[in-house]
Amino acid sequence: MGRPVRLLWACAAVLLVGAALSHAYTAYGLVSQTLGYAFLAIGFTFFVLAAACVDISGTAGWPALLRSTALRRLGLYSYAMYVLHVPLREVIGLPLLRALGFENHSNVMPTLVSIALGTVASYAVAAASYHCFEMHFLRLKRHFEPATSCGGCSSRTV
Repeated sequence: MGRPVRLLWACAAVLLVGAALSHAYTAYGLVSQTLGYAFLAIGFTFFVLAAACVDISGTAGWPALLRSTALRRLGLYSYAMYVLHVPLREVIGLPLLRALGFENHSNVMPTLVSIALGTVASYAVAAASYHCFEMHFLRLKRHFEPATSCGGCSSRTV
């Protein structure tokens, strides 16, 4: 693994730790809503870019990260995770943190635990949503295929 890829991993780690320290997942406020989410977005961008570089280079000892079954499954459920993570956080996550006495978020540990449990919970709910609802609707696509002919329209693009 070359120096640029190691630098990408290091930048990703620093930014993601910075996001955790800003409590981007567990608190509302100027710092968490601006710097925290910016750190998350840029940190995960560096993470994905580093993983892509490792995957493309075929570095010995590294699995094909971007072709792994686990990552494909994550991609399959990712939209439902995106849609459902905020309601799960608001309805279950924050009340649970408050019940456990972590209302002030002054410690990074509740943030990390919240991120880990929130990710697992949203993955599980998204998987259930996919298998119970989405895949059945996806089967209906065959009934809505576009027409191959556009009648009297020309083949030129206007």
